[in-house]
Amino acid sequence: MPLDPWSVSALDYPESASVSERLRFFLQFAVLAPSIYNVQPWQFRITEQAVELWLDRADSLPVVDPWNRQLILSCGAALTHLKLAVRYYRFTPHVQLVPSPDHPHLLARLRVGPGPGPTPEEDRLFRAIPRRRTYRLPFDDRPVSPSLETAIRDLAQREETILSVIPAGESREPLAELVAEGTKRHGNHSAFRWEYARWVRSNRNRRRDGLPGYAFGAGLALSYALPTLLRLFSWGTAQAQQDKQSALDAPLLLVLGTATDSPEAWLATGQTLATILLMTCAQGYHASYLNGPITIPELRTKLSEQIAAAEPNPMPCPQLLLRIGHGQTMRPTPRHRPREIQFIGLANRHVS
Repeated sequence: MPLDPWSVSALDYPESASVSERLRFFLQFAVLAPSIYNVQPWQFRITEQAVELWLDRADSLPVVDPWNRQLILSCGAALTHLKLAVRYYRFTPHVQLVPSPDHPHLLARLRVGPGPGPTPEEDRLFRAIPRRRTYRLPFDDRPVSPSLETAIRDLAQREETILSVIPAGESREPLAELVAEGTKRHGNHSAFRWEYARWVRSNRNRRRDGLPGYAFGAGLALSYALPTLLRLFSWGTAQAQQDKQSALDAPLLLVLGTATDSPEAWLATGQTLATILLMTCAQGYHASYLNGPITIPELRTKLSEQIAAAEPNPMPCPQLLLRIGHGQTMRPTPRHRPREIQFIGLANRHVS
């Protein structure tokens, strides 16, 4: 197996190996999924014909994500990557979500059977996995093709998630104000700053998780100072205006939500998100998030109310605020090799 999952190639597939070894190979693509702060909150357990997906509680973020909503959503994205790899190599994935109430951190079990191979769309999505990046810099002013917006709308309808596309112009102003308020509250809150800074790395850090400075456009010297600056100084007010402008200027701005707010809904949203991101990448676009108002309950309620006032279908539970556009090529953020669970003992306890 490659030391760095980003270097995995479809040509490395161990076609003559056992099913369990091939499942291990598929995990190389699963871990290329996006996750909040790039914490990679997933672990896997492989049996002869199945993969179990577990939430790694060691990666919890009690300030910004006290209910593990974003961590479970991130695991849902990894599940979509895993399903696409299974399909690409001519297996059929049979997924059972949240299969065991006795083990609430066991999120899904994927069994494999013979399959016909990927559809043309699944082939495109799978091939986009190694090229997908989260883009944190400003987009240029080129518009997004209407065909991408249509494809995202169709996907959301098929997946029974709720999608709201926020049109450009004055109608974005209230949402942009919520984005600014979320950033301001977070950046001026010391506990948030310390939690966030813990996951920001210098460009030469050898950790395989977190956010290197280059992900923000920071050069080597600034990347060494960045964690300290983020931790010690209240930057919320200044950053709020930049994030507001990012919302106003985004060529395509959308909110993805659900009718309920449960681990099942979060896991499903993560799967839909991963498909949207791969569709976006396959068409030559980038995407990133403006999730500040969704992580603060009061602002999340206001966002839901804004959408209900503007859309025929209400969105009780906004889950993601996504911006999409054109940008420059970015380096990938680092990844751990797949963390495989070797032993499961008492309920809710697992050791890797």
